[in-house]
Amino acid sequence: MTGHDVAVVTGAARGIGLAAAHRLGPSTRRLLVTDVDGGALADAARGLRQAGFDVHEMAVDLADAVDVERLAAAAYDLGSWSVLAHCAGLAPFMTDDGDRLLAVNLLATASLLDAFEKRLTGGEVAVCVASISAYRTLPAEVDAILVDPLAVDFLPRLGTVVDYAGRPRLSYALSKRGVQLLCRQRARRWGRAGARICSVSPGGAETRMAARSPLKGDDTAVGRRATPEEIASVIGFLTGPDAAYVTGSDVLVDGGAMAQYLHHADPEKRDRWRNAVDEERRPAAPDTVEQP
Repeated sequence: MTGHDVAVVTGAARGIGLAAAHRLGPSTRRLLVTDVDGGALADAARGLRQAGFDVHEMAVDLADAVDVERLAAAAYDLGSWSVLAHCAGLAPFMTDDGDRLLAVNLLATASLLDAFEKRLTGGEVAVCVASISAYRTLPAEVDAILVDPLAVDFLPRLGTVVDYAGRPRLSYALSKRGVQLLCRQRARRWGRAGARICSVSPGGAETRMAARSPLKGDDTAVGRRATPEEIASVIGFLTGPDAAYVTGSDVLVDGGAMAQYLHHADPEKRDRWRNAVDEERRPAAPDTVEQP
């Protein structure tokens, strides 16, 4: 028996997004999957159909406002969208351009949520994938700027508070902190419309992104990275009826990585992880593992 009408999954070509699509498929009448990589998306959609799901695919660039609106309209046209699992994003190793990281990870998320919020009718759930990086220490003034990423002066204002240019790990942390804040900021509006919104912060999973991540199994309390399916299972829980009272929250799914960094790591490693603004300006110690 299906519980959702239409579930939309971004970044569904691989990794957490694809695992989320497989997780949501059995409880969804129709899946709308999207990714910027059209070829990989087609392969993923083929596998989802073979699993018995009613799948509709759409290659979109979420950094393009026209594509975002087209996606939201397509979801509405398929029936009545019930779930938005927003898993798309850029990792620090993919670009040195801080503005690009912020545009894809944060500004696109704000545009996406705007587009779907206009189509709330009650009962919908949005889950956005953030990151453990959002928990790193940033200047207090940053949050007040990150909550309004679509402001015309957003990037210049942010640049006056923290120098993120050419520092992709810092830009990534900023972008994912902003994702968490967007979900908190919108929780009341969505709640008044009978909908929920929250975020999930992985601390490292066995994905293409993680292949370039310095986070290793030994940097977690459980001694390994997560599988994409383990992150997807939390997304599945948050979109289901058992999480009816969960909204405006972030769920940290890191295998105890943050506990390891803040309580069990040596002082130098702990300080390097905690201080996002400073860590890229200091030479790495040979035995230091940096969490993106």
